[in-house]
Formats: sequence, C-alpha cells, structure tokens
Amino acid sequence: MNLRLNSGFFAILLVALISACQPSSEVDIESTPDIIVRNDNSQDARIYLSEGDKVLPFEEVSTTAKNGRIQAEPAEDLNYVLVLRAQVDPPQWQDSKLQASHVTVENGLAYVTYNTQGSTFLGGLDIINVQNPRNATLVAQAIYPNTEFSSVAVDNSTIYLAGAQLDEDSLSSPAILEIVIYQDSLSTERKTIDVPGYVSTDVKVDQNFIYVTHGSTGGLSIYNKTSLELVETVPLDDARSLLVSDDQVTVMQGSPARITTIQKNSWQIIQTLATEGANEVGAKSVFAMSDDTYFVPAGQEGLKLLSRPGGSLTQHITISEVEDVEAINLTCNGVSYASDKVFAANGAAGMYVMHQVDEDFQLFGSVQFPASANYVMSQENLLFVATGTEGLQIVEIVEYDPEAGDYITIGGWNEYGRPDYLCETRTEINADIEARLNQQFIAGDDLTQRQPDWFLATVLTDIALLEDTDLEITVVGESTHHKNTIGYYTYPNNTRPESPNDLTDQTVLFPNATVTLSESHLMKGDKVCLPGFSGGNTLGFFLHFKGFVDEEVTTGYQTHYSSWWLHKNRPIKQQNIVLAIPEQQTLVLAYEDIQRPYHDQDFDDGVFLLTFSNPDAVNWSAFPELP
Repeated sequence: MNLRLNSGFFAILLVALISACQPSSEVDIESTPDIIVRNDNSQDARIYLSEGDKVLPFEEVSTTAKNGRIQAEPAEDLNYVLVLRAQVDPPQWQDSKLQASHVTVENGLAYVTYNTQGSTFLGGLDIINVQNPRNATLVAQAIYPNTEFSSVAVDNSTIYLAGAQLDEDSLSSPAILEIVIYQDSLSTERKTIDVPGYVSTDVKVDQNFIYVTHGSTGGLSIYNKTSLELVETVPLDDARSLLVSDDQVTVMQGSPARITTIQKNSWQIIQTLATEGANEVGAKSVFAMSDDTYFVPAGQEGLKLLSRPGGSLTQHITISEVEDVEAINLTCNGVSYASDKVFAANGAAGMYVMHQVDEDFQLFGSVQFPASANYVMSQENLLFVATGTEGLQIVEIVEYDPEAGDYITIGGWNEYGRPDYLCETRTEINADIEARLNQQFIAGDDLTQRQPDWFLATVLTDIALLEDTDLEITVVGESTHHKNTIGYYTYPNNTRPESPNDLTDQTVLFPNATVTLSESHLMKGDKVCLPGFSGGNTLGFFLHFKGFVDEEVTTGYQTHYSSWWLHKNRPIKQQNIVLAIPEQQTLVLAYEDIQRPYHDQDFDDGVFLLTFSNPDAVNWSAFPELP
C-alpha cells in the first residue's frame, strides 16, 4: 500500500452555511494547499428546482415473465407517484462537462461523484443539502483535473472516494481511495491510498474497516479505518460493487455476473453464486439485497433476481428495445431496493419501476430522464438518479391514499375496468377522422406549440346543450400508462359550479381508460351510449389521474375537470380540449393526464369521439375545428 499526500491538484470549492456541525474525523489527514475554497453562491445556478408537482410519467414496458410469456401489466395501480423536485447540472471544467457517476446520502446531505467519458481523468464532488428536496442547495463543490470517481461513502465527517488518478510518478496503478473531510465546509486536507488495479469501483465503511473493490484483475481490499493500513486483499476478478452487513461482505463481480459472500475477520469466501450477464467491460454494476433476494444488474440482460442465500433464479426482468437506440446503450447499471419497491437504472431505457405483488416483483413501467440512467439510490421517500452529463435528478416518492369518492355508476366492470355496459364494441372508426386525429395527437409532441389557438382563454372545454339529445362516446385511444378514470357531470347553462362539491351527478364512464389490444381491457371502438340529456344543461368531464386502483374507482392522485376554473391554484388550468368535426356532426374530447405544464402536453392520454342523436343540440361553430 502506498499511502501518500496528493500533489498537483487544483479544485474549485463552493461553500454555503449549513445548520449543524458534524463530528470530527478520526482519521489523521495532513493539509495540502492545492484546494481552493470559495465562499460564494454562484454555483447554485446549477440547481434547478421544479415548480409545482412535476410528476414523472410511467411508460409502458413489455417484458418476459419467468414462465417465458409476455407479462401483462399489473391488475392494480400504485398508490404513489414520482415527482421531480430538483435537477443538479454537473460541473464543467474548461471545455469538459462532467457526468454524475454515484451518490450517497447521510444526515440530509447528498454526496455526488463525477467522472468523464473516455480516457480523460477528470472528476468532481458535489455536496448538496437535501433536507428539504423542494429547496435543495449546493453547499460544496470540488473539481479534480487528474482524478475521477466511481463511488462515494460517508462516515460522519469523513468522505471516502473510490476512483482512479493519473499520477504515474507516485502511483503503482491508477486505482485509488481518496479521503477528504467535510465539516461545515469541504476541507483542504486529503489523503490518497494507492489501490491495486486500473480503477476502484466501489467503497463502503463500517465501524472498523474501509472496503474497496477494484480492477478487472483486482478484488476486495480491506483497510483499517483508523490507521488506513491494509488488512487483507481478497482476489476477485472484475469486482464492481459491494454491500456490508454485520458479519459478511458481499461483492458483485462481472463477466459474467457473480455474487460472492465473504466472512468478516477471517476474510474467507463463503460462496459464489453465478449468473449470466454483466459482460460489458468497464460497466457500472451496483446490486442490492433484501432479506431473501439478490437484485443483480446483468447489463444488457436486464435485472436478475436470485433467491437468498441459495442463489436460484426467481425472476428475470429483460430490457425492452427502444426505438433509435442501440442495444449496447440498453443496460442495467444498478438497482435500489426499498421495502416493496425496486428501481433499476437501465441506461437509455430509463429507470424501471417494480413493486411486489404477492411473491413476485411486477414491472410497472419505465421513467425517462433527459439522459441515460447510470445509477439510482433510494433513501426513505427520495430517489437520487445519476444521469450522466445531465447530472443528478432528485425525485420524491409521494404516497397518497386514494379515496373511494361518491360517484354514479352506469353498471359494473371486470377486474381490469372494462365496462359490462358497453353498447357496442370495437366499432369502426371513420378512416378520415382517425387519420386527422393521428396528425394532431402525437405522443410526446407538445400540442400547445403547434395549435396555440386551441388554448386561448376564450376556448370552450365544456359542451352547452341547446336541445334534448342522446349521446354516444366512442374510445379512440391513449398513450399513457396510467389507469385513469373518465367520467362526466352536468350543470345548468350559464350557472358555473364554484367548486367540485357543486357537481352533484358525477358519473363514471370508463373506470379504467387504458386501451389495449386485449378484450379484457378497453379497446379502440368501444362505445358507451347515454340517453336523456336535457337541453339547457352543460356537459362537463373529469379525469381522475391514476383513479383505477384495486379494481375500484377512486379519486386517484389528482382530478382534472373540463370546467377549468375549478382548478383554483394551478398556473395553467386547461387540461382538455374539445374540437368539432361539423361535417360528421361529431366532437373530439382529448385529455392531458399530468397537470400542465409539467409534462409533454400532447393531449393524447384519452381521446374520444362524441356523437349526438340530435345534431341541433350542439353549437358546432363554438369549438375549434379538427384540421
């Protein structure tokens, strides 16, 4: 072991005040003058705080169940949403933009490490106060021009950084363990341990030891926490990440994926469990464990769940193809386990979200970020997702208790929410109308930018009925993965309801507006026929975002009314549009299911055709025409 003091290091540091002092380090570390500390707030510009509830939508993902069949979406919805609270841009040094590689959280502070793509040795460290994720603040920063970091661990005021350093004069190999102090501010004191191998991949600490995995031909090195002397090295090729329990150290290896368990103090290997996958050279692979399961990121083979301690494969969550993305960029880099939830960072495929149903973990969907999801860590109600050159995403897991609500129902439905009162099923949609709809409602394409006149304050989003009529509502489609509930209500013309409590006849149309190709669910062309609407009343609609839960209609997470003025405290109130097709005597109802303006605003999360038995009941010219 070559324990030395760094030379030739330059750093920029931003320090802001934080409330409490942490205990001093028990490691004896000498000072170096190379770190520059700046007491200004200029780098807070790298943190973007989200306004309102920026819900991250789930995208539908097909995968393979353990019996080899394509796994259907879960029959239940989740009682939580993921809300983006902040994004932290990575630091930039000269012409190079760093990329987030790892994060750990202790005492309300998130410690984020950075590295750089390619052969350049350039890294960094951010310390972010996340006690209030709605107001995250950057309290310290350091740039390392000749060092990059793969992982970070924190114990009280001591920070342990695993990575690599370009210093051929002082290091026998690039892999290092860097130790620095943070105590109200990031200290200029630090120390470097020369670790065998090309790069140190992970680091953990406990009461007595520091554990470092390193190198394709390296292993696990254990250091005395106080003296920093090397205690033992366990040879383990392609060691990528580790976890520490009271009496064992568990290491994940790659090429192929293996889980190796080592007894503490004797440092003997107890068992090695082999599985396929994780064959990508130099890839990040951070695994997780529960009491009975190993969660193994297997690279391009996705996520593998092994029984613990036996090691038999219990589930295999593959990664679906993504349009215009090469397969090499679809790789499971890391996984985090929290109670009944599992989050997997799958590179360009985003973050897969799974939750436990009975004995299995079901894949609920994928969450996309501005760049590849390289690493994910969950702690209590927060998620920290490292997304490369797009930095760190701070996400809050917001749980809610959906209420049953008091609704009028037309009839019953099956476990997937398909009504048993459909008057027609799979009716033919007029080809011309469908083509015109497809030109306007494009998944992920902001309709408010293409058709701004549809979102003026004067545009009608409710339907005032002039004469008595019957109504038919036909399903066209949707592109959301959320189990939304669609319904209607009425109120007298020219008498606006002042609050949702004034809506006395809220009636469920589609308990679960999810449209699939399976007859168990709602399908394109399914129709509900409603008789007896009286002239002189206005027809309004509601969408309960994530309203269908456990086979029942609930209030979900949030309700969007076509009577937009009921959205009292929203920056943008309109959530639906109504368009006219006069020559067909048809109206189009289209909804955006995530509160605007916090998502794509494509308005294709529920598209329906409304036809009236009495065409004179509608003032067709009152609505924008469908082009």
